Amino acid sequence: MTFGRLHSVFLAMVMVFASAESVAEVGIFGSGVFGQSTWGAGKDTDGDGTPDSSDAFPLDSSENADSDADGIGDNADAFPQDATETGDLDGDGVGDNADAFPNNALETTDTDSDGVGNNSDNDDDGDGTLDADDALPLDPEETLDTDLDGVGNNADNDDDGDGVSDIFDRFPLDLSESADADNDGVGDNADAFPNDPTETVDTDGDGIGNNADEDDDGDGESDLAEAYSNTDPLNKFSCSKGCFSFDIDQSETLAPLTDGLLVIRHLFGFSGSALISNAIDTSASRQYANEISTYLTQAEVELDIDGSGDVTALTDGLLLIRYLFGFSGESLVDGAIGTNATRVSSTDIEAYIKERVPSA
Repeated sequence: MTFGRLHSVFLAMVMVFASAESVAEVGIFGSGVFGQSTWGAGKDTDGDGTPDSSDAFPLDSSENADSDADGIGDNADAFPQDATETGDLDGDGVGDNADAFPNNALETTDTDSDGVGNNSDNDDDGDGTLDADDALPLDPEETLDTDLDGVGNNADNDDDGDGVSDIFDRFPLDLSESADADNDGVGDNADAFPNDPTETVDTDGDGIGNNADEDDDGDGESDLAEAYSNTDPLNKFSCSKGCFSFDIDQSETLAPLTDGLLVIRHLFGFSGSALISNAIDTSASRQYANEISTYLTQAEVELDIDGSGDVTALTDGLLLIRYLFGFSGESLVDGAIGTNATRVSSTDIEAYIKERVPSA
């Protein structure tokens, strides 16, 4: 083909594409075969490197995508994956549309719409119960959730979660009770006499209710006598004489390294084998850890040797073990009397302990 012929062909091609804005627009000299862009590829009007055909904003060089299709480019959209939000004026991470306080970074929610954000409001739901006392502080219809099941008592048909519907439960707010057969106001589980409306308690377990029993604790002294002697009619170890003995292991003798050691270990919180190890007399009839623990726990009021109201190892326990080692006078009480003690002299301490030894 002659040069003249080639020239004619070229001019013909130019004429074909003359209606286009430019030869480059249709990619005649684009990349690949001829230059910058692929043959036939679209233009990039805003010059942002993304072809118009793929650019969600072909006339905006700062944007090319709109992931959530909300009309705001991803670069300008504070929430590019959320079509309901685009801005966050206070920068608190909550979109302005959902933020009750879009210009306050310290607040986002106002449950009761009182104009005070929940972070500052001490009654978020405006039900009259402070959040600190409200089991459901964001629900104005609820304040209590007795069984902690997440359902407020107003909506819950079993408030205490005991499996008995409130309408059939005599104690709808008490998980441990649901029935009261004798209608005395004490649930059957706690009532020692569930079918006797005149009795509910039997302290000494003798089958006679305390109302009818003249010696409720079964310590051998009547309730009336204990009232006169100022002892506890409901504690079998509290009576004028002989109810309690510091013979802890019941060996009929007292010793510092058995009875004294058992008391001080108990007051230090020892239990099980740690309580009784090498501290039980060979002739003891009370030998097992659970027996010793039960005895000392039930008689704790008697262990208050200095009468301070507090039973501790380094006061009462120390006083006992010193006494059993033969200490007396100032050496008995020095540094071992409680702050609020009513028995402070060695004479008072010795007298109290002597009243509670087997030989007394």
